[in-house]
Amino acid sequence: MKSEMAGSVGIGGLIIGVSLLVVFSMAVQTMSYQMETSIEVLDAAADPLPSYAIADASLLEGAILSVTVTGTGLGSGVVDGTLVANGGVGLGGFSATFTVSSGEIDTNSVVITSHGSYSTLPTSITVSGQGTLNPAPTFTFTTGNIFYANLTNTGDMTIKTDDVWLFFDGESPTKFSSVHRDGWAQNQATPPFASGNWYVGETVDLILPNPPSLTTRFAVTSEGYIAAEAI
Repeated sequence: MKSEMAGSVGIGGLIIGVSLLVVFSMAVQTMSYQMETSIEVLDAAADPLPSYAIADASLLEGAILSVTVTGTGLGSGVVDGTLVANGGVGLGGFSATFTVSSGEIDTNSVVITSHGSYSTLPTSITVSGQGTLNPAPTFTFTTGNIFYANLTNTGDMTIKTDDVWLFFDGESPTKFSSVHRDGWAQNQATPPFASGNWYVGETVDLILPNPPSLTTRFAVTSEGYIAAEAI
């Protein structure tokens, strides 16, 4: 009888011991999962999030997009200078620079410094402040709408421009890298694409000819962060 009781006690103790081991194993496994999850959360929290700001977003209608030299003014005494638009109604504001080579305007030297905005287009573009030039330099120009904005990376991380999307009035997105260029080249040739990195503290001058019409709202988004501004 005592032997049977001792055997029962031994088996019971073994069962309890095994149960405790199972419980302990489950507890250790649970703690391991919790630690892994906590580490993942901490790692995610340590990764900086993108942050940027939009300033001066504006749609300029009736802007002068390009200027072509059709008469160089050879022999007129023209020197390096600026161009102005004559006539026209609206905000105005067009200006451009040019340089002279061998006594005539270099046809590839015109750089637009302000595209202006006109509800009624200018009638002509002429050299500014050099009196009567004979033969007078002559120019033709093209017009259209142009979108302009300053975009500044205000966060703590470099952002890939491939990961940034631009929206005009919520329409189909435009990838930032497809329109991020190195300013304007001489004679308004299409400049090369800029760096694929948008660095911390860097301000980008976004200049986009012929944007979607009737644009009233501009938004930028990347990795869940959204910045928007009314135009």
